[in-house]
Amino acid sequence: MKNLLIFLAFVLMASQSVGQSSNISTLFQSNLRKADNYFSKLQYQNAVEFYKRVLEKDSSHFKSKLRLAESYMILKDPDSSAIWYDKIISSINDPSQVDPDHYYNYAQVLSSTERYEDALSWYEIYAALVPGDPRNMDKIQFLNNMDYYLSDSNLYELIVLPFNSDHSDFGSKYYDSGFVFISSRDKRVIMKNNAKSAMSEKESPLDLYYVGVDSSGRYLDPGHFKKELKTRFHEGPLAFYSDNRKVIFTRNNYLEGKKTRSNNGLLNVGLFTAEMDEHMNWKNIKPFEYNHPDYSIGHPSLSEDDQRLYFSSNMPGGVGGNDIYVSYNENGRWGKPVNLGPEINTPGDEMFPYISDDSTLYFASDGWGGFGSLDIYRALGKDSVFTSPYNLGFPINTNKDDFALIINEKERSGYFSSDREGGKGFDDIYAFNVKSFKIHARVLELFDKDPIPDVLASLIDIDGDTIDQKYSDNNGRFQMELPFDSEYTIKLDKDEYTQYEYIHLSTLDRKSGIDSPDYYMWKHELFSAGIIYNNETQFPMPNVLVLLHNQTDNVFDSTFTDDQGQYVFPLQPDKSYDVIADKAGYLAETLPLMTNRVKKGTILNDFVLESEYIEKVFVYFDFDKSDIKSRFNPDIDRMVNLLNKYPDSRFSISAHADARGSHAYNEALSDRRANSVKRYMIAKGIDPARIDTMGFGERLILNRCVDGVNCREIEHSINRRAELKVEFGNPDQSSASILSTESN
Repeated sequence: MKNLLIFLAFVLMASQSVGQSSNISTLFQSNLRKADNYFSKLQYQNAVEFYKRVLEKDSSHFKSKLRLAESYMILKDPDSSAIWYDKIISSINDPSQVDPDHYYNYAQVLSSTERYEDALSWYEIYAALVPGDPRNMDKIQFLNNMDYYLSDSNLYELIVLPFNSDHSDFGSKYYDSGFVFISSRDKRVIMKNNAKSAMSEKESPLDLYYVGVDSSGRYLDPGHFKKELKTRFHEGPLAFYSDNRKVIFTRNNYLEGKKTRSNNGLLNVGLFTAEMDEHMNWKNIKPFEYNHPDYSIGHPSLSEDDQRLYFSSNMPGGVGGNDIYVSYNENGRWGKPVNLGPEINTPGDEMFPYISDDSTLYFASDGWGGFGSLDIYRALGKDSVFTSPYNLGFPINTNKDDFALIINEKERSGYFSSDREGGKGFDDIYAFNVKSFKIHARVLELFDKDPIPDVLASLIDIDGDTIDQKYSDNNGRFQMELPFDSEYTIKLDKDEYTQYEYIHLSTLDRKSGIDSPDYYMWKHELFSAGIIYNNETQFPMPNVLVLLHNQTDNVFDSTFTDDQGQYVFPLQPDKSYDVIADKAGYLAETLPLMTNRVKKGTILNDFVLESEYIEKVFVYFDFDKSDIKSRFNPDIDRMVNLLNKYPDSRFSISAHADARGSHAYNEALSDRRANSVKRYMIAKGIDPARIDTMGFGERLILNRCVDGVNCREIEHSINRRAELKVEFGNPDQSSASILSTESN
């Protein structure tokens, strides 16, 4: 809004030069009094001329410099404002000499002229003087993360519309096959009214225009919208409802030839409603019941069900400046306006609300962190309770004023207004198309929520092809553009971390916008580890497949034991697992594992894998004896029969002793027990080459009865054993093949 202060009050009168505008009451006043008088009446252009006259006579006049800097800032001429603020700041010896608000204003002006490093310094100075101002903190945060907001330059396609004039054109709203917009392009030959706050006398009062769009997308020539809504004052932003048969629009407080001025003589703006009659004419124009001469209400937008009216106002009791309010339809009447609160409003100005899909609020603000002047923001909400607003970033926003965004139902195209460089007039209307959906994601550690840098994020399409990869920055952030109307997954990779959950993204029928999801990874600080032993040899077993089944999420992981038979898995807290060890020729073993309320450490679990066998029996011995008890002969004879039935099978004997006696004695005793069984098998005709024996002594005690533990005899007897097995003849032979042989 470079040249019209349409957000505030408008002082309207016949266009005249500064010198001609003086009257008897001001003619003999000093230049300073005249300047102050114009400033107080918001006639900033006139004020500028008289403050300059003061400084021509006294170049050190501090107040005039401040008022010049303020006036140019309000007139949206940041370059001129910066010149005067530079002079003021450079002459200050005592910072307390100036109201801290001027440091904030100076930083705003510096941002508007793209002197961002200087702006950041002055925002920080203001923060030291006025700690806790939410506007200022948000400005600092924005400038510190500006690269993030500049990264969307490829997300939008912008088109400056051909019907823009060399005046102000802005504030479009959809209507029929085109849209209605506001313009000051009308030129009156003899007499024209203009805002004394305008920088150019070429600017006429704001009026409503309509431009149609044909079937090929071509814009038709614009014309006046409806003469019934036109006055000689300002008509501004509007909203249609009830299937476009009703309208609520912004106008100076003027109805039926009567003007309603404020106590200080300003003609503020208010809302007015009208209805369409059977001849397609607007009639029954009425003022909004909450209009007031002492403040402005304007910039309406309605929810899809016509039950919520959003607008901007500087009425008393707000957060500051112009705030956004909502009024609810209560039995056909609009209820008392409700301020949207500090979640949306700031001590600055919030204007041009546009509610889309009943849940997304777009609006313009100079109070949140931004590029300099008005920026456009997006906030998600429900029942008029909204999340913190998000700056749409470049190229929608620039260091100039960007405002009045509207968007279509799918939220993939729309219009907004801006006074940026490259347009045709003071303000211009731009069309935009959203080329893709974007995510600004963060990767965080699951438990302490710290950002994780250097995470490789891969975007994978439904065919399994990786179409994009990005690394997270020092703040754990990465950005990706997702083409519309497809489905994707995101895979996160970093050493010593594991992605916490499956990430699915869909842009099917997705509206435009930018999501800022948080994704989580868990650092490997909790592990399952162990060694897998051979039951027969008690040696560690390499190359054993170990599976980790996360039963909570039904996810599997796998590894193989190393040369020392060791395996390690990272675990997630608060999960239920099965650890499964499996190797061809051996019986698989499963161990359940719970990690409830455990976040760090290593859970040790060793496995003993036993060779697959056709049959297995146990033979028990008396204390310090190695001869076979006759009651075990039938079991051993059954093993002999199996060996004869399966000539490729082998016979394994593992003998053990209890813990009483020395280790050396027990080793020798277990060897005698194994050989006793071996001699019995040889006597039954079994080839000695098919028999494997091993004595373990007291190394594999099955219960608590190790050295130094006082046990009963029955407990010791359990350990005086020999394990006899008929095993497969080669590692590739399986129980399934044996069963098949038996069935034949």
